[in-house]
Amino acid sequence: MRKVEKPKNISELMQKYIAQFHEVMSVEMPESDEAYIHWDKLRRLSKDTDLNEKRWLKLKLVREGSSRSVRLKDKSGLNFKFNIPNNCHSLLHQIDELRARLLNFYMDKANKHEFWSSSLKYEESISSSQLEGAATTRAVALQMLEEERAPQSNDEKMILNNYLLMKQVIEKKDCKLDIDLILNFHLIATQGIDDRKISPGMLRNKDDVYVSNYYNEILHLPPSHQDLSERLQKLCDFANYEHKEKEFIHPIIKAIILHFMLGYEHPFFDGNGRTARALFYWFVMKNNYNEFEYISISKLLKEAPAKYARAYLYTETDDNDLTYFIEHQLYTIKKSIEELFKFLDRKHKEFTETLAWLSKTSVYHDLNSKEIILLKKAIKNPGKVFTAKEVKNSLGVTDNTARKYLEHLSDHKILLKSTSDRTSIYIARQDIVNLLNQRK
Repeated sequence: MRKVEKPKNISELMQKYIAQFHEVMSVEMPESDEAYIHWDKLRRLSKDTDLNEKRWLKLKLVREGSSRSVRLKDKSGLNFKFNIPNNCHSLLHQIDELRARLLNFYMDKANKHEFWSSSLKYEESISSSQLEGAATTRAVALQMLEEERAPQSNDEKMILNNYLLMKQVIEKKDCKLDIDLILNFHLIATQGIDDRKISPGMLRNKDDVYVSNYYNEILHLPPSHQDLSERLQKLCDFANYEHKEKEFIHPIIKAIILHFMLGYEHPFFDGNGRTARALFYWFVMKNNYNEFEYISISKLLKEAPAKYARAYLYTETDDNDLTYFIEHQLYTIKKSIEELFKFLDRKHKEFTETLAWLSKTSVYHDLNSKEIILLKKAIKNPGKVFTAKEVKNSLGVTDNTARKYLEHLSDHKILLKSTSDRTSIYIARQDIVNLLNQRK
């Protein structure tokens, strides 16, 4: 991630082009694939320096006229602000449409238990950790969480911590935000990894923390540790304040601002990103966006981490204009919901195909939808070992119910029951397809 060139000062540009003001306001804007373009990219669209500066001055004057300040300041005492350009209105509308479709899907009882597997709830925990450098694969991480296996490395510990953090976010969604809750989020996210270096649940007490790039160039120097308590209290006040009527801020926009600000404050030695994203989830679910439990923004962020970092830098270098970060996150949320629908459509197709085949067998009418999910796993993974603990977590049921499902499949000879360390295990038969074909 290279450094971003800070835009020209608007006051200096006004003095330079005051005599050409009419020309500035009538200058033609260039074609760009970015609706809310930053100076760092605008300056590359033409070799004419004066033209670039006039275009930038025009953009800044238009944006300043419609921008809205928030009660949060940078370390120099300047307010953060944002615009909601047309493309952001469009993204919010598309997100709301997708959300409505998602809610309809969830309320359909025929789909509810068959596709909303607990593995979806693990996605953000896994992806957020991978974004921060965890090298554990998704398959291994998912197996660890479902089997409740103890983590065997710091990477696995980070993933388990993030899973516990997301559970805490849901549990605390009805609480007001205070510094203790932020510290608690951080504690859960980081404890047991490198406690002496990270200091889980404690604000940093030094100013030797900064964000740098590959060339060790400093990209972000956060506020002094001496100001953190006061600054975080203001962030809590912003989160708890009810922005209604003329002061209304869309809950998703406000959640994105909270996400940005915790990253800006960088109050911890490590784990700032995980805590910031947890704060985002906490606020959207606090505002009844409960389906976000199944939506992973980190899955897409880790695919393009440079764009994520650049959205931060664009805001910080352009007079604290949060619009860059808001636009980036809205696009990410929209894409995340679309990815979820692709997953659900794929699972629906797989499930329908399985039902069509099973309907020709004698066991079909004797299995419920969740037992069919287990059967499908067994067919795809001959020799797989199932435990009640794993099934409880993957299907989101109680221990007794999980054991009941496994016993039922064992009664049908689909799974072979055995014991290991005094624990009942259920093994998927190698000849399971032939067995079911014989029962047609």
